[in-house]
Amino acid sequence: MRLPSNRVLALTTIPGLVLAAAIVLIAQSGEDVGRQMRPRRALTAGINATDVRAGGNLQAAINSSRCGDVIALQAGGTWDGTYILPNKNCSQSTAITIRSSDMASLPAGRVGVGDALHMPRIRALANGAAFQVAAGAGWWILDGLEITDNAGRGLVNALVDLGLSATGVHDITVQRCYFHQKETGTNYNRAAMRAVWFEGKNLTFRWNYVYLIGYYYAEISGTDYYQMDTTSVLSVGGPGPILMEDNYVSVWWNGFFLGGGDTAPQNTATLTGATMSSATFSNTTGLAPGIVVRFSLAGVGNISNGSTLLTTTNGIFSSADVNHYIGIADGGATRLAKITAVIGNRISLAPQGSLVADGTYNFEVYETAQVTSVSGSTVNYTASLPASNVDALQHAPTAAAWNYGDQGLINDVTVRRNTFYVDPAFAHDVFVHKGYSPKGAFEIKNVNRLVYEGNYNLGYPANWAITPRNQNGTAPWTTTSHLILRNNWMATDTGYPEVSGRMAVIALQDNEHTSTPATDIQIYNNFAKNVANMLQMKGGDGWVVKHNTTINDLPVANAYHVAVVLEGIPSTNWTFRDNIVGYSNYGMSCSIDGKLGTCWPNGIFQNNVAVDFVQGGFDTRTWGGSGILSLVPRSFAQIGFVDASKDNYRLAPSSPYKGKASDGSDPGVDMGALVAALAGVTKPSAGELF
Repeated sequence: MRLPSNRVLALTTIPGLVLAAAIVLIAQSGEDVGRQMRPRRALTAGINATDVRAGGNLQAAINSSRCGDVIALQAGGTWDGTYILPNKNCSQSTAITIRSSDMASLPAGRVGVGDALHMPRIRALANGAAFQVAAGAGWWILDGLEITDNAGRGLVNALVDLGLSATGVHDITVQRCYFHQKETGTNYNRAAMRAVWFEGKNLTFRWNYVYLIGYYYAEISGTDYYQMDTTSVLSVGGPGPILMEDNYVSVWWNGFFLGGGDTAPQNTATLTGATMSSATFSNTTGLAPGIVVRFSLAGVGNISNGSTLLTTTNGIFSSADVNHYIGIADGGATRLAKITAVIGNRISLAPQGSLVADGTYNFEVYETAQVTSVSGSTVNYTASLPASNVDALQHAPTAAAWNYGDQGLINDVTVRRNTFYVDPAFAHDVFVHKGYSPKGAFEIKNVNRLVYEGNYNLGYPANWAITPRNQNGTAPWTTTSHLILRNNWMATDTGYPEVSGRMAVIALQDNEHTSTPATDIQIYNNFAKNVANMLQMKGGDGWVVKHNTTINDLPVANAYHVAVVLEGIPSTNWTFRDNIVGYSNYGMSCSIDGKLGTCWPNGIFQNNVAVDFVQGGFDTRTWGGSGILSLVPRSFAQIGFVDASKDNYRLAPSSPYKGKASDGSDPGVDMGALVAALAGVTKPSAGELF
């Protein structure tokens, strides 16, 4: 006897009845279950392949699977709901795979929209995800699936939840999947916001196709044209590693997003004999010179006026505490508030999230300082960091918290051979209605060891964005250090004068809260055109910017027309050599006082080709004795590229700069190395890379 397919689908979409329904079906009709969830012969000893036909019980198949099994979903079938991936205690050699039944028709690498014909369709419902992992889950592979939504006018935070709702997640692979929203058309209202949210260890995200754009429905946002912060992969705290390889990603807000929330300290201590410069710590694990510590001063006070007023029993606060954060102990939770004003013992607060009921509470005010030395249990520290210490220590503290090494950071992120494309039609629609542009081709607020290599950035202009953020003032260990950006091709569209036209924004010190000073930034062998400047930057130590070619002559309405601009905090141990870039209006622009030595003290400038396409009148000594090669070209056409019209930016044998780099090679991008890194990746439509 075969049950009608609509009966099975109805059973599988009722929360709490999925397993019970499966038991009833097994008891009443073994023949029907055999058709819908059919074990095949073992692939190897103890490993089974299970076919789940359209309308079959996917959760039951997941629950009954064993390590090493394969669950094959019928291509063309549709499953609605949230499917939980439990912790099966599997291993690398015995991962469980959920895949299409028609894998033979899918490519060995990156998929496209046309491949959806050979995929099963998993649809998330409103306020849910298509797949969600349980605590401790690992060694699951999602392969060859169409993952979308059926959320109506609701909201799907992430189509695949890998750690947002559970802890201890590890070793997940998502490959050859097609992520998109259910809706199409140009009214642009959508329900699904992100492809994958990952909080855990070891994510592999490869060969996928992601297309996510749109505005929230008015029922969610309360207004029309409220843009969604769409992204392909989001990880707030990691800890990683994360591999993104050979994907097509078309989103609006940022191609991928790392950070954006505070990670917890893994080391704490109570203090005795504390002063503004030293204390005896009850624990010194991992403390060493350079570690930025979150100190706290405990107090008791009365909260009133809807969490906007704190009245203390003593005058421990001063005007220097304005903009610092306090943590209010509310049962087992800590509620954050920002200090906005101090008048005697009356402290004005701006709640940062949930409110507390009026009453008396214990609280801590968070401040920071950097360790200078450790001797036994005595720790010396200073509130004067090399960069801005927004939350500088103001009081003798009572407790301390910190992370060291890889703790509290998203570690070992590799992003290579992807195509990042921003849909110009939707992006311009957002600008027309809201005046906003994309946050970035990608956005990074927390990372330790990043390699971004062999990627295309295309479509509506969107810059690389790396800006460390101690988001709520409780995680000063946050940094963006050990960055390698190499062998990438940026060729965004023209005709959008509203954009800022930057290749990269790498501002390596948080301006809202204290973050750990960033170190080791390498930017080399990248090509960019249709931009107005190469780099907008701040702070950081140990920069090497070399062998890049940047055609920065894009006309923009409201932006810097420079090669590089530094804002606010000097950068130390800076090397800028063998680049080809337009000097534009201001060249190396120091916003502090206009002096090269102030923004880049003892910086090294060598053998750069600076193009004077606006006839600014600089000379070869402007960036120091050997900073700019002569002769100074008046246009990019005078450099002597082989054939710029066909994207061949090698230097021709007749170029006056041939072999003139500081290392004896050609200045600018090494096209051979760039093309090799991009090999096999979808190419720009505007030209042919040589």
